[in-house]
Order: sequence, then structure tokens, then C-alpha cells
Amino acid sequence: MKKYLSILLVGWAFLLGGCSFNMATPESLITAPLSTQEQVQQRQMITSFLDNEEVLITPANQQLSRAYLFEDLDNDGKDEIVAFYRSKESKFVLGFMILRQAAGEWNLQHKVVAYGTDIDYFEVTDLDSQPGNELLFGVKTGYGSSKELNVYQMYNEQIIEVTKDKPLDYEQILLAEMSKEKPLLIAATMDISSLVGSSTIELYTMQEDTLQITDQKVFSGYCNALRYGRVSEKEYGLMAAMRHNHFTNILILTNEENKLQLKTEYPLMYDEADMQKINIFEDTNADGVLEVCSMWTPEENNTAKNYQDYLRVWLQWDGDKELQKVNAVLENSTEGYRFVLDVDWLEQLYYRFNLIDNIIWTEFYLFDDDGKQQEVFAIAAVDQLSWEKEVEQDQVIILGNSPSKNKIYLAKINSQQAEILNIDQSKLISCLKIDGGKS
Repeated sequence: MKKYLSILLVGWAFLLGGCSFNMATPESLITAPLSTQEQVQQRQMITSFLDNEEVLITPANQQLSRAYLFEDLDNDGKDEIVAFYRSKESKFVLGFMILRQAAGEWNLQHKVVAYGTDIDYFEVTDLDSQPGNELLFGVKTGYGSSKELNVYQMYNEQIIEVTKDKPLDYEQILLAEMSKEKPLLIAATMDISSLVGSSTIELYTMQEDTLQITDQKVFSGYCNALRYGRVSEKEYGLMAAMRHNHFTNILILTNEENKLQLKTEYPLMYDEADMQKINIFEDTNADGVLEVCSMWTPEENNTAKNYQDYLRVWLQWDGDKELQKVNAVLENSTEGYRFVLDVDWLEQLYYRFNLIDNIIWTEFYLFDDDGKQQEVFAIAAVDQLSWEKEVEQDQVIILGNSPSKNKIYLAKINSQQAEILNIDQSKLISCLKIDGGKS
């Protein structure tokens, strides 16, 4: 009777929940576990393959946020486990091991030893379009910002170190995967022996089981960022951020038969080193073409706001010599909103941060024919519980609110000046993007 009752209850759960049941398969059993207990058991299983003086570590690279990964290394449709470890006895001995599952049991397939102070990079790819993948393993050497890339080739369950005689030196590393061609490995190294400094950008391909340079070019400045993709509507290429004293020079290079051709340069008047948490190259308007982040400094700032809060104007290369404005955003994740401006407004508007009665206003203004400042509109995020006491309600309009941040978003509009740019309440509401709230 109990057996039939159990079947009936499962059936009702199936009908009411609108879901389906999947039987466990070998493939599903080797995916990352969901429960804390399963995670503990899995970690214990992995560490059982380590020696007593070794421990699992999480790589320094933020994109590798776990001490072990699930990857199909040999393209057989089943994941292996790649686990990163280091020696407790030596600060310079580290590496990774590969575990493979057979007959329901995990077994140690390979254990790779490398030398460095931390793990910086790991990627699985097919560099030569031949059977087997390559494993790219980058480590910090401990000498300044210098790093070394070790390349391993997997074939017939064997692992061969391609760079055994000479690892590839780099400060920046990038894998450019293209649909119709073999992937390109792009590395940047820096020469800090002179006051000006320079960076060498090299292109590598895998040929006859070795890494070979297809191009090498030297540029002034220190390379802080690389990004490969569509750099214009018609061309693919490389964007590089070259740091100089007090400014960053953007290089746009196209890839022509694995040779880099410099197309244009664009100086940004800020030090990219102050913006480590901001991606300088992104496709912000989802048109498939990369843009460059240009930070616009406020004309005045009597607040604690810094680079993270400044207006980000995204520029896109036109395929010739110019970079055009395509997006303008005030990011404020702390207060739960983004404010997306019409790029046409930037031809006339200036902005500043202004602290008034404990409220930080972002004020946008223009200059009239007499050269006088005329405020067009201002926005602010204020506390949801106390804003009515802090603000004269007849002087502001409500753009939206965020229950999760406990914020109300307000605006002040100078109707006479705003009319020049066709700005009104509905327009400002449409510009406001609230995280977990509504406008």
C-alpha cells in the first residue's frame, strides 16, 4: 500500500510542478555537485590524489574562481577534472592534475609540475586543428609582473609539454579563437629599462607541434589590456591599451594573414592603472563590434566619487580614422542604478558632482550664448525612508525606486533649458536602469 501511495504522490508532484524527471547518467554524475555535502565529498576525493605536502589552490586570475574545473579535454563527450595545486614546502612549486572517470571511479591520469608563485591563466583549446587539445597554463614567475606560459598537448591519453625547452614569456595573454581559422595566441611583454617604456606584441600559431611566431611588433607604453574581436563593422583585429604617464593610448590593429597592421591610435586622458575593475573594451550596444571606454571627468567634484563613478562614454572605430560615440553611461552599482544618456546630449552638456544638504547630485548643464552656466537637469539617489524630510518635494520628480537598495531616484529639471535638448520627465525615466527595482 505504501509503495502505491508513494507512486501516487510522485505523480501528483509531476503534474502540479510541470517538470520532468531525468535519470542519472554518467555524464550528469560528473558535473559540479549542488549540495554542500557533495562539494565536501568531491573535494575530499580530489585531495586524496595529492601528496601530504600539497594543497588545492584557487588561481589568482579572477576568471578561474575555483580550485578545480570540469572540462572535456579529449573531446569524448565526458568531462575530466582539472585540479590546481601547490606545494606547502616550496613556494615555487605548483601545477595541475587531471582526473578521469572510468567504471564509476575517478583515477589520476596526469600530474603536471610547474614553477611559479601563483597560477595566472588556464585555457583548453585546439591550436593546430589536429587530434587532441592543447592546455595553456600560465604562472606568475615572482619577478615583477612577468609570467610564463606552459603549453601541453594531449594526444592518445598522453600529455606532452610543447614549451619544455622554453616557456613563453608574457605580461598579457590572449587566445583569439576564429571560426574558420586556427586560434591565434597573442602575448604582450614589457620593457621597463627605459623611462618611456615599450611593449612587444607577438602572434603565435601551432605548427608541427611547436609554437611559432607569425608577427612581432613593438609599441611605446606599457600594455595593460588586450582584446580580440570585431573592431569595426567589416574587420576583425586587436585592441590594445598602452599605458603612458597620465594617459592611455588605444591602438586598433587589424589581423591580415596573421600579421598585425596598425590602423589608428586614440589617446585617453586618464591612467588606466586606476581603473583595474573596469573593462576598457566591451560591446556595450550588442552590435557585435567592440567599443573603447572613454572616461569623462566631471568639471567639478566636491564629493568622494572617483573613476568608478565617472561618466563612461563608449567609442567605436568607424573603420577609417575616427572613433565615434555610441553609448554614454553613468554606472552606480553601489546605489543600484545605471543612467544611460543620449549621446547627442554630449555635444552640449557638461556635468559635475555636487554635495547639497548631504545629497550627492549629478548635475548636467550647458553654457548659454552669454557663456553662463545653465543647469538642464540633475539626478540623485536618496534614502527611501528619509527623502521626504531631506528634499523639497515640489522641486523634484520621482524617476523610480529600488526596494533592495532602499533608494528613491529623483531628478530636477530646468524646463526652459531642457526643452533645447528635448528632455522631459518621461525621457529621464527611460534613461534610468534600476537593478531589482522599477522606474
